[in-house]
Amino acid sequence: MENEIMTDLQLEELPTIEESQLSAPTFPKRRDRVAEREKKLRKNARLFYRVYFISIAAVLCILLILMIPLRSWLVRFESTQPDSYSRQVFSDLFAQQDWGKVYDAAQLEDTDFETREDFIAYMQAKAKEKDISFYETSAGLSKDHKYIVQLGNEKIATFYLASQVNEKNKKTEWSVSSLELEVNRSHSVTVQRLPGYTVLINGKEVSDDYIVRTITTKAEEYLPEGIHGYTLEELYIDGLMTPPTVEVKNQDGNIVPTVYSVADNCYQLDLPVDEMTEDQRDVILGAAKANALFAIRAIGTGDLSKFFDYTSQIYKDICNTPTFIQSFASYSFDESVTAISDFYRYNDNLFSARVTLQLDITRKNGTVKSLDMNTTYIFTKNANGTFMVTDITNVNLQEQVEQVKLTFDCNGTVVESVMVDMHAATITLPQISVPEGQELLGWATREVAGNGQVTMNILFVPDANGTAPVSSGTLEPMTLYAIFGEKGAVRND
Repeated sequence: MENEIMTDLQLEELPTIEESQLSAPTFPKRRDRVAEREKKLRKNARLFYRVYFISIAAVLCILLILMIPLRSWLVRFESTQPDSYSRQVFSDLFAQQDWGKVYDAAQLEDTDFETREDFIAYMQAKAKEKDISFYETSAGLSKDHKYIVQLGNEKIATFYLASQVNEKNKKTEWSVSSLELEVNRSHSVTVQRLPGYTVLINGKEVSDDYIVRTITTKAEEYLPEGIHGYTLEELYIDGLMTPPTVEVKNQDGNIVPTVYSVADNCYQLDLPVDEMTEDQRDVILGAAKANALFAIRAIGTGDLSKFFDYTSQIYKDICNTPTFIQSFASYSFDESVTAISDFYRYNDNLFSARVTLQLDITRKNGTVKSLDMNTTYIFTKNANGTFMVTDITNVNLQEQVEQVKLTFDCNGTVVESVMVDMHAATITLPQISVPEGQELLGWATREVAGNGQVTMNILFVPDANGTAPVSSGTLEPMTLYAIFGEKGAVRND
């Protein structure tokens, strides 16, 4: 109890302090100092980063400014390197497949029958649906760089890059030193024509220089001047990129029909067959039988002159020919033997034909002797419009005489081109200068295989007279190349 009274008294004696009289301590608070430090640090950090990023930006700007001339120099340097320049050449010439530009860059020239436009069409067809690419390959001992351009897997071009030092800036620069196109000019064609006809290849006229074969007949030796028998000319055109368009025109400028022979690669004339008329057949047989009958004097000169021109030399010669047999009992023609062949009409006033017949002559003693005739008769229309015999011969006038062209090439130069009989037993070879220390081994043909390998086959070796035998028996149109070898060297022919 006392304790409770005491406590109450003690409480009453303690002074009363109002809440409003309470105040904070007078010493600085730690929290405020920390806040102020953090605030200062944040301010300093912002300033640092501002200066830092401004410095970086300034450095980048300076580097960028400095890189502009450096980059230009690097571009120029790169462009002068062979790898870079080769890509540029390929892009400029081939990647766009501007074949006209390629044609001009390679300095190709139009041939007699193909032009720049033909080359463009040829390459466009070849490049269709094919990828075009290029790669570098060895240029051998040369310091140049060599590049191959391909369409698919086919090589179509080669170009070389050569370097030289620019005298002004002393830098090495590259340029195209050579551009070679692989143009496959392997197509050829043979075309027949008659004298006076015109052959057109791709619309361009072919000159007589391309004649490689002429076919005539022995009739030329018996015909009047200015009149010709069967004559055919063959023209050979090679070195073409594509199969050509071929036209043959006659003297009037009209296109004449041709037939293409795949086996011979030849456009042959589709000439109509000139058939004899019944009247011509009758006069031919009448003349042949009159000639046979007069040979045994079964008829006289009056009957003979019905078929033979009495003013002609042949009529006189027949009249002066001794009789074949002095006397006979009877005669008859073996009609199973009688035949007319090799009829040919040279013009409206002249034709010839070969007649085969057999006249069986029965002597008075009953024996039979035969007169066999195989004769060619030439008929000429006289002033009255009647065909009369003006000449006869045992020669087959329609037997063909063929000549072929031989071209002789020495080191890339044509030294001679001649037409020779295709059945000649020997040929005369041209005289040429032989390089010092060498000798002429002979004249050879040139064969190129599909892989490009070239083979030379010596066909003719000249003797002391400059001639050589034709071992093949017949000749064909060909180009022969002079082959030289070291003088005195042992050869295995």
